[in-house]
Amino acid sequence: LKLTDFTQEKPFGVELGVHLPGEGKQLAEFKGKVGPLTQGSNSSLPPVVGHIALDEVSLAAVNRFAAGALPENTDSVATGGADVDTSGGKISAKGDLKLDNTTIHGAKLEYPIQAK
Repeated sequence: LKLTDFTQEKPFGVELGVHLPGEGKQLAEFKGKVGPLTQGSNSSLPPVVGHIALDEVSLAAVNRFAAGALPENTDSVATGGADVDTSGGKISAKGDLKLDNTTIHGAKLEYPIQAK
């Protein structure tokens, strides 16, 4: 985790990287800006603008941190990225995602799943 130019009144830089357990790269990253934190009484969460990247992240590895989030015998390896923006009270994301080696409730899919 790296914060730069931190202040509550202006957007500040955030870089966050997580290396999850398991085979492959297992890397999830966020780089962007968060804030300002002081927005008045009408806001709940601060604006977040940045890029999320997944590099060979296994859903089973993610499930270790959020146990029970996935059905039993379900896994996939996710790679992709997205630009996200939660400013102005709206949420937007634009990017791509590829899922490989997908198993759902024990049934293996023999092809990758891709989305843009």
